[in-house]
Amino acid sequence: AQGGGGGGEAEADAEAGESFKTGNPTCLTGAYRLVGDISNRMIQDVQMTASSYWHDLGDYGKGHMWRVRLDNFGTPWCSWHNDVNQWIQFDFLEDKLITQVLTRGRHNCCAMWVKRFYLTYHDKHGAWKRYDKVFNANNDQNGLAVNLLDPPIIASLVRLHPVAWNGHISLRADFVGCRYVNPKMYLGPPGPPGAAGGDGARGMPGLPGPPGITGMVGLRGESGYAGPPGSAGPPGRQGPPGDMPSKVHCIWNGWGPWEGCTKTCNGGLEMRQRYIKVYPQNNGNNCDGPDFEQRVCGIEPCGNMLHRLGMEDGFNLSGNRSNLPAAMRHKAKAYAHHTELVGTEDNVTGNATEQEKIEEIAKEVGTEIKEKEEKEQSKGEDGGDKSLAASRLGSRSAGR
Repeated sequence: AQGGGGGGEAEADAEAGESFKTGNPTCLTGAYRLVGDISNRMIQDVQMTASSYWHDLGDYGKGHMWRVRLDNFGTPWCSWHNDVNQWIQFDFLEDKLITQVLTRGRHNCCAMWVKRFYLTYHDKHGAWKRYDKVFNANNDQNGLAVNLLDPPIIASLVRLHPVAWNGHISLRADFVGCRYVNPKMYLGPPGPPGAAGGDGARGMPGLPGPPGITGMVGLRGESGYAGPPGSAGPPGRQGPPGDMPSKVHCIWNGWGPWEGCTKTCNGGLEMRQRYIKVYPQNNGNNCDGPDFEQRVCGIEPCGNMLHRLGMEDGFNLSGNRSNLPAAMRHKAKAYAHHTELVGTEDNVTGNATEQEKIEEIAKEVGTEIKEKEEKEQSKGEDGGDKSLAASRLGSRSAGR
């Protein structure tokens, strides 16, 4: 041990630890902090313990291990003794893949922090192991020291052992990683056997060997009696239960585009949908929220002849009229032809005869549209935007 920093410094040699022999696992879905802040606790305070607490006081962590969290700006965990036998333990309750260690010193008053440390750990089914490295930690009270674990470790219990410190052993800590998933749990069944290869080329015939000496034919012995069947053996010992499958929570796909506006003027409704990307499995959580949304569209006022004749039903008289009845298509075509000759109702430049034809066609088409709406209302459809949107949603859901 070496003195230093007003309170003492101690060092210990690192022992050999295990490393992965066939490549390192990674957090495929992203890593996160495993201990968490006071306002966002990933593990509970009771899952953190220590070798000792200064004078066994709660102000230094005993029964109040929230003081270990990185966002605690009061008194952190402080050991009673300043020696290399002190440690702080984190119990994650399940195996985690740990990739980083984060540490800070004592924030509130004193020049106290851990300079170096090493880790011991074990997984749910193994013994304690020591990581093959002594890490350099902090050199002040408030700075965040980040140490990479390369290779990472798989552990449910981790202990951090200070071996060098400034002033007194005082520490705040967290780990970065993710939940460890054994790839063997997700392997599918073996595939079918591959096709047989073609026959190889025929080899050269070997040299004939010399004929052997013919032996004497032996006497045929008598057949023995069949013995009785043996008794059945005892049943084998029941194996241990297998691992429970992990929960898979529901995940939404992104929202689709807004579409299907019920009106092009005077206010309508349009909607968008989203579909489930991953369905819940093994008691996983269902997806939150609806699978469709509505909003107001087509808020422009219906101010001209084109809107009154057709835009409310979702077509353009001067464009595609295939969704109209045959009689209305002829009238819409005639109206479009006349408007090309003499202009719209807001800019009529033709003679009185042309204007009368346009007004007559407009009146007939408007009458037919009104009769069509009255027939729909008599069937129980109120014509409102919400009813139409609900009808479209129902047809979409049935199609899906």
